Amino acid sequence: MVNTSPPSLGNDASFSTGARNGGATVDAGQPDLSRGAFRFSPNGRHGVCLVLSRERWMIERWSIGEPLRSWPLSVPNAGYAQVGVDNAGAVTVLAPHGSQHEQLLVPALHEGPIQGPGQFVPARLCQLAQGVPGLAMSYTDLGTEVWKLNDLEPPSPLVTTHGTLKGGLPLEPSGRYIAFNRLLPGDLPEPVRIDTHTGALSPLAPDRQGVQILLTLPETCRMLLAVGLPERPMLATAELDPVLLTAQDIVLLPPQINDLDASIRPVAFDTQGSALYLAIDRGVRSRLIRHRLDDGVQEQVAMPLGVVAASGACHDGVLRFPVATPVRQLTLATVGGASPRRARLSGISSGESVSCLSVRTESFSTPTGLVEALVYGESWTTAHRVVVALHGGPEAHWQATFHPSLVHLAHAGLTVIAVNQRGSTGYGHQHQAAIHHAWGGPDLEDIHYIADSITNLRRPHHENRLMIYGASYGAFLALLTASTQPSHWSHCVAVAPFLSGNRLYPTATTPVRNLLDRLGGRTEITDRFGPRDLLRTAHALRARILLVHGTEDSVVPISQSRTLHQHLIGLQYSAELEFIEAPDAGHSPLLDQGGRPIHRRIAEFLSR
Repeated sequence: MVNTSPPSLGNDASFSTGARNGGATVDAGQPDLSRGAFRFSPNGRHGVCLVLSRERWMIERWSIGEPLRSWPLSVPNAGYAQVGVDNAGAVTVLAPHGSQHEQLLVPALHEGPIQGPGQFVPARLCQLAQGVPGLAMSYTDLGTEVWKLNDLEPPSPLVTTHGTLKGGLPLEPSGRYIAFNRLLPGDLPEPVRIDTHTGALSPLAPDRQGVQILLTLPETCRMLLAVGLPERPMLATAELDPVLLTAQDIVLLPPQINDLDASIRPVAFDTQGSALYLAIDRGVRSRLIRHRLDDGVQEQVAMPLGVVAASGACHDGVLRFPVATPVRQLTLATVGGASPRRARLSGISSGESVSCLSVRTESFSTPTGLVEALVYGESWTTAHRVVVALHGGPEAHWQATFHPSLVHLAHAGLTVIAVNQRGSTGYGHQHQAAIHHAWGGPDLEDIHYIADSITNLRRPHHENRLMIYGASYGAFLALLTASTQPSHWSHCVAVAPFLSGNRLYPTATTPVRNLLDRLGGRTEITDRFGPRDLLRTAHALRARILLVHGTEDSVVPISQSRTLHQHLIGLQYSAELEFIEAPDAGHSPLLDQGGRPIHRRIAEFLSR
């Protein structure tokens, strides 16, 4: 299954292989350094990213054969800046500034902080081109305007077109012709080519529909396309016709790539364009393969437990790309040179890692087969306290990226089992669709089954009852689990829970209502537990309960938690009951500015 969406940037250590199915070990606490917004120069020699270090924003640049360079970023809204780098190592910064965007050009050998004043693009919505830092796109309801950026004079409009232009990849060595994907309302994506000298815009694949451009290698005029959209997207290579400047010789990749039951994301062409690096995402992790285009041979590149976070670039036979892992913030990985078949992570900077934390994958039996989980900390068979963590969504799954909430729990001495029960994405359609029109059905059955198995294997342990944690849909499922299997659970932490699909629907926003309709979140189940409504099942709860909710949550209104809290008080709830209302926080209060104190409160609660 080809993934044509731009991958989201994750978070991400030194690794050990002593775990059951591959593991990771790191150094203590929450990292004080995090990275994001990776971009590479067209020739792959330079990479740049945005860094948050001890509440200070910085720009970091890697260059092959040169030491790492970093500069403080002293502009308004620095956390929302976009960065790019050209073939000479000069960095472009584009940051929102009121109703405009400020653009700054940082020379390759710049010293000192990066600060204005710079030049301004008169647009509230603006985006740097993906592979051409000298271009930006601004958006209105009428379409897209492409701007040429220059530090010496104001940005100048190059071309205006209807629809939304995304991407921006050089097609040939001179950089004159740039490829974009144009998205039109209710229509298929269309790759187009812009001449940066004249502003002329032309179709890149004029005789085909359902095509999207994913990667280019300007030195060889080679490109990677997704074709067959939207029904069956498949990967295909193509060449740039030197006269017509259109995609020619479109060749599908073989079935062993296009027919994989996994999400496939292109990472980069190799330096000569003779091979293609692909990230294969299934379950919690990414696997990296090198696919030779001439003979179709595939070579697996050894990867640490983690997820390829975005596309990368090759220079002189060395691939570099961003990787996220469970124990270290987003970092750079390299393949090539002395390690052609192994991805190696960059060295650990001070404040970049968390300490002494083991993370591994394990599989757990359920009524319909095995499900995968990330396990943090010591073995759950002997640990003093064990927490089962449930993801939100429900169209989501735990991946081997950096999850602050799970890391905090593990550092408090808890063993955490983050399970991808039925309903989770990442394991094929059947696994994901199991809870359509059955919220709290097959997924609840899986959690019950896993909890029974864990409890039976821990029977000799003096603290045999488990704890459960969840956020959003996971919070609903956690409370439902604790109320339908009360003897197994000593504690329950629910962050931004809802009471039921039916009780959420009247106060929900249009996107949330659409999700409930599309996934059948209001369909009532009529088994022995009856409709999955927390006000119906709350009387059976016996666990200590901590509710957390942001007062400005626009996804699940805080009234859902307030109603449950008052209902439990009305029931004269005998166990410990605590409710944290996070002021000014949204749907993810643990990730907002005041999240760290809440993390500590949760860890203290689960340690009682």
